[in-house]
Amino acid sequence: MKYALVHEWLTPKATGGSELVVKEILQCIDADIYALIDFESVNPDSYLYSRTIGTTFLQYFPAARNGVQK
Repeated sequence: MKYALVHEWLTPKATGGSELVVKEILQCIDADIYALIDFESVNPDSYLYSRTIGTTFLQYFPAARNGVQK
């Protein structure tokens, strides 16, 4: 069986409860990950570092990195 994990956004600024749940789930199952935006997979200190994460067109907006969780 193949699993997919969908999250709203994955950024260094987003470190709350839902991000911790994602981390725990990924320790139990192997799942494809999808998010509106992702800047965690390029962060060497992240548990998501170098993972392939499917994103949306929002990823490419100029303010996407700073436009969430103000």
